[in-house]
Amino acid sequence: MSYAIHVEANNPPGKRCTLYLRYAEKIGQHLGTSFSAIYHPPHPVQGRIAPALRVSGVALLPASGEVLLPQDVCAALPGASDELLTILTAVHQATMTD
Repeated sequence: MSYAIHVEANNPPGKRCTLYLRYAEKIGQHLGTSFSAIYHPPHPVQGRIAPALRVSGVALLPASGEVLLPQDVCAALPGASDELLTILTAVHQATMTD
């Protein structure tokens, strides 16, 4: 199945934005598809945007309410392999401990 992977991130990206960009990169590599990203500068009144990871136009929602976990991402990709879950788990651990 083909997926359109898209990330909306702050510029410069913070921790969650970086995580979602890395998730998108690994999903693209694993599934053989590209991803797109839009970077938003901080708005002078509203501050930073919440990062978003979209799969085929649908924004993924974190089950924890704060940050997308690898399980959240794989749940949005029907047929995602255990290998992809392992890859995204490593990305999550590396990014969130930086």
